[in-house]
Amino acid sequence: MGLQNVAFETWKFGKGWSMKDFSAEMTEPRVLPLIAYPKAWSPSTKGAVTGDAIYLDAKQTMTCSSIKEN
Repeated sequence: MGLQNVAFETWKFGKGWSMKDFSAEMTEPRVLPLIAYPKAWSPSTKGAVTGDAIYLDAKQTMTCSSIKEN
């Protein structure tokens, strides 16, 4: 029993991705840290990114499927 004819095979993965620094926080009406994580292989930004807040009722799948990425 056991493994037979074992060998390493080369496999090219492509570009790597690592997160060096990330933070997300609400700034108004007061500063509050948010639980968030960037999407893997997303490009970096040239400084801070801001936007309007939205309310997501994650308890209903209809609400989640109606939101699309820009």
